[in-house]
Formats: sequence, C-alpha cells, structure tokens
Amino acid sequence: MFILYKRMLFLLSGCFILLTILGTITHEYGHIAVAKCLGYQNTLHYASMEWSNDFKSDVLKTYDRYRFEIENNLPFKQKNEYVIKIQKINTDELFITLGGVLLTVFIGTAGFVILLFQYYKATNTTSFMKWGLIFLSLFWSREVFNFFKGIINGIFFNKGNYFWGDELKISNHLGCYEGTFSIISGSIGLCIISFLILKIVPLKYRLTFIFSGVLGSISGYIIWMIILGPMILP
Repeated sequence: MFILYKRMLFLLSGCFILLTILGTITHEYGHIAVAKCLGYQNTLHYASMEWSNDFKSDVLKTYDRYRFEIENNLPFKQKNEYVIKIQKINTDELFITLGGVLLTVFIGTAGFVILLFQYYKATNTTSFMKWGLIFLSLFWSREVFNFFKGIINGIFFNKGNYFWGDELKISNHLGCYEGTFSIISGSIGLCIISFLILKIVPLKYRLTFIFSGVLGSISGYIIWMIILGPMILP
C-alpha cells in the first residue's frame, strides 16, 4: 500500500523548490561561461541572460540600417562583410546556447553515473548522499519539462509548433529537423527519471517522491519565475 509520508513530502518538496531555482540559475551560468570565453559581456536575468559586445552591436546596427535589403536578399553596401559577421554571430550563438544545455546535462549525468555505480556495485552510501545524487540526476528533468511543454504548447496554443527553447535553437543552428535535439534529450531525460523512480527511490517513498516532485516543481516555478526572480534578477 502506498502512503504519503508528510515529513518526507515537506523535505522533498523543499528540495524540488531548490532544484528548480538552482537549476535555472546554473543553466544560465552555462551560457555565460561560454559567452565570456568568446569575448562577450553578459547580463544575468532570473530566467535568461544577455550577451553583447561592440562586434555584435555593429552587426545589429547594420541590420537595422539595411533591414529591407537583408530581408529581401538585395545588394547593399558592405553586404559581404555583413554576411561574414552574421555567420560568426550565429556560430557564437550556437556555442553559447549549447553551454547552458551541456552544463545542465553534465551535472545530471555526473550524478546519475555515480548513482548507477553505487546501485550495481551495491556500494554502501548514506541516505543523505543518495538523495543528493538523485537530485543531481534530476537536472535532466529540465529536458523532459521542455519537451512536454513544447508538445502541450503546440497542441493548445502554437498552431503546430511543438518545440521551443534552447533545444529548438540548437536543432535550427545545426540544420536538423526542429525537434531533433528536443526529442533526443527529452527521451534520455525521461529514461533517467523513470529509472530513478522505479529503481533508486525506495518503494515506500515512491508516491511521496512523485507528489513532492509535482508540488515542489510548481512551487519553485511560482516562487522564482513570478515572485522572487523578477525582484532579485530582473
């Protein structure tokens, strides 16, 4: 019989709230780290980041000046130079976008690999360490969330656009089908989360874990995205 353990529900919900907030900020710092390496100045917001420098500003000014010619593929002064610059900007954008996603999945993969090693080697570990590794592995949940959010938005709001976010940008930059990266990363994340729930989380806490995941993730989203985030990092 499945039972909801109130104390565990409270503790795990708090962990999911922290995971939502820290996962969001960590993801943005992944973007920032790559942008800094490429020579851009950065501004961190609660759910995004901005990157710019004089080079990018010049490209944007050229676009504003010759918007009609560019959008209609007409000749204009310094067109060849603009094409070269915009190609570099697009390449940099790909790397910066990858930075956030790769940092997120790296953290999730590291936690999951250590957890797998302990699981199959029957390594003794403290309960605190085990739960810590579970929540590190749950960094992969971002990919699952983005995948299903895109599907839901596509069905109810976006008239057939089923993919969004960094994953969509990466697929577009690589010239792939727009859902390629979302489907792959979302599927991997779903497999990892399923394994955690079915194999790692103790059976008696399984229902509590699922409920706390829903409650904590929604609460974390509201607390950070709607209440605290816009005040702390507008």
